[in-house]
Amino acid sequence: MKVGKEKGEPVQPMDTTKRTKMEDDPSRRLTLLFIATAGLLAFFGTTVGAIMLASLSGVPVVLGLTLFLSHPYVQIFGFLMEFVFGVAFSLLPRFKGIRATRLWTNLGYFSYCIATTANVMFIVSAVQLIPKESWFLDVLGAALIFLSAAIFFCLTSFLALNPKGGFHEANPLIFVSGLSLLLVSALLLVNQSNSNYDVFTLQMVFLALLGFVGSMIYGVEIRAVVLRQSNYRKRWARVSGAMQFSAVLVAFASALNPSYLLFLSTLGAVLFLAAAAALVLSIRSFEFARSLMNIQAMTKPHYRIVQYNEVYIASGSIWLLLGCGLGIVAAGLGRGDPFVVWDSFIHSVAIGFIGSTVACFAPMFLPAILGGKSPSSTGLSLGPLIVLNAGLIIRVVGGLTSLFGTRMLPLWESLSGPLILAAMIWFVLMFRNLGRSRKQLPII
Repeated sequence: MKVGKEKGEPVQPMDTTKRTKMEDDPSRRLTLLFIATAGLLAFFGTTVGAIMLASLSGVPVVLGLTLFLSHPYVQIFGFLMEFVFGVAFSLLPRFKGIRATRLWTNLGYFSYCIATTANVMFIVSAVQLIPKESWFLDVLGAALIFLSAAIFFCLTSFLALNPKGGFHEANPLIFVSGLSLLLVSALLLVNQSNSNYDVFTLQMVFLALLGFVGSMIYGVEIRAVVLRQSNYRKRWARVSGAMQFSAVLVAFASALNPSYLLFLSTLGAVLFLAAAAALVLSIRSFEFARSLMNIQAMTKPHYRIVQYNEVYIASGSIWLLLGCGLGIVAAGLGRGDPFVVWDSFIHSVAIGFIGSTVACFAPMFLPAILGGKSPSSTGLSLGPLIVLNAGLIIRVVGGLTSLFGTRMLPLWESLSGPLILAAMIWFVLMFRNLGRSRKQLPII
């Protein structure tokens, strides 16, 4: 049987019986629910954020400012949490060669229901549809998020401690991901219960973006190096896991010890940067020469997939290191931290690193998870990444420029939001058309 064709056509059609089983797989439907909901919340949260940035840049808006309060909730516990849940509930068992059990999927559906309900509560509370009940909705929503995080932590810990499967250096990172979400949801519940005005502290942002989402991405990247025809450095992967675990504990300790807040917060930020640097060295983010790319089975479609992955991973790694550096600055400045430093740190990690990585691996993993199909090079494009980077550069440069000017965000920074939304739409259209055309499309 011939191993590959010039145009990336499948060697043989998928067996109908196998496809039926895949379509009836309950974990597949669960993943669809999570990812579809995460996508809707991502567009909602990003739109609200774009309008908020435009308002801060001097553009008059008519939208009620209270809706802006839902932005961090929807982005962290809506888009990011539900997307990670959707991928993890299907992908992590496959990493271990384990079929999702009925209990596993039932807990997944329960987590979906309570997490989505919590996000709806946060939105309703922000727009003050029920003004007298806003505090109650915030507390109840935080309690539901904590319950969902506890379930996720138990399930991911079970898989991380399971000796099956290879790539054992990824297991500690998967464990740290669930632990970080549990800790950040506990802080959210405490802050909401105490009616703290500053709900999303710097420590919570570190734990949510770098601890929870970052650790899961690190683990997936270590396992996904084969898609880039590469081997990872195991020693640096172990260092990344150890640094990440230490950073999470220190960040959580800084949230509990106001007296040592500045020292512990800065130390945690440095440890997160060390973990990120070790991960970049482990997965060879900026090393484009691959010894495995010379094997006989490699065809032009394979090379296109490798090229796509390389560019997206490199871009995400640059934003990750930059974001961690800005995080150290924000932690060192303490309460005197200017808004733009905080904003640049958050969005360098959330959009630059997480956004680029999601766009990289979604076309590789989701077709297999949702439909049992192999990754296709047809339709892959660097366009969404270029537009995303343009929007993010405008945001970071505009914010940092204001530090040396009038302390007001420049008007042109309001272009950042529409560009990021355009990149998201472009990516959805690209993803929708993957593998549909037989003609090989250029990367750009």
